Amino acid sequence: MDGEEIPVEDSPELDTALCFYIVAFVDLSTERQVEGGPIPWSSIELYAERQGLNYEQNTRLHFITRALERVVDEHNAKKREAEKKKAQRKVPKRRRK
Repeated sequence: MDGEEIPVEDSPELDTALCFYIVAFVDLSTERQVEGGPIPWSSIELYAERQGLNYEQNTRLHFITRALERVVDEHNAKKREAEKKKAQRKVPKRRRK
């Protein structure tokens, strides 16, 4: 499944509430100060306030956002490692004289 896209008709159905948090994560991902950096706490708070979330929903938004950040970070690290290994295989070894 590495890099393979799943056809929409084969995708699992997601609970409406879960969809909200995934969309929120995608929206909040644009708030990173540096690529691959964390989403600022203040951005999550402002998003929660603008969406009218209560305390429990706000807490859940923070928790899910941080969990998704870890998943994305792990995925990107594995991807970088695979690309690094692939690049190393392409470099011809020098012969010693």
